[in-house]
Amino acid sequence: LCRNDPVLELAALIAALVHDLRHPGYTNQFLQASGHDLVEEYGAVATAEKMHVAAFLELMSDPELDFLAPLSAEDRARVLGVVEDLVLATDMSLHMAFIEAPVPSDAHEAVSLRLKFAMKAADLSHIARGFRVHNRFTDMLKAEFYAQGDEEKAQSQQASNGMEEANRQVAASQVQFLRNFILPFYDKFLDLCGKDSLLVEQL
Repeated sequence: LCRNDPVLELAALIAALVHDLRHPGYTNQFLQASGHDLVEEYGAVATAEKMHVAAFLELMSDPELDFLAPLSAEDRARVLGVVEDLVLATDMSLHMAFIEAPVPSDAHEAVSLRLKFAMKAADLSHIARGFRVHNRFTDMLKAEFYAQGDEEKAQSQQASNGMEEANRQVAASQVQFLRNFILPFYDKFLDLCGKDSLLVEQL
């Protein structure tokens, strides 16, 4: 997707690096329900993702950290715009919208959508790795979920689905997640990229 466009390639790599920068360890739904300060600062839509982008821009505002300084103003603006678009695409509330989205007829928009799918695939990449890695990642993710569930109950909220360790059903929840969210996602990704594309071969 980026082989002949080094600026786009740079932006995609940066987005992958910063997409969870300063993650609070809570879902956007919890941030909204609890009236978290992040919601007031970044809004109720894609709260955490907007915060990740803002954290990256804050780093880039420091001249000693701004590795994009050698770029032209146009290329710098393009990098920052692509990073924002790709990071915002990792908001899971948009997941089904991506799966249902039509393939754009415009070539630029098609590349943009493919990159967003690639970003999401990287964000969810544990499901495509060996079982040992996937299992370890799932254990860490569940620990984060259970901590949120404890916090929800401490705030007199109903614990979100899958956030209570007492109702631990990891295997069943993973099967449901893979069947309902991941398989349709990869089916659409293959259709979007073309089953003979180099990107699919790399997957």
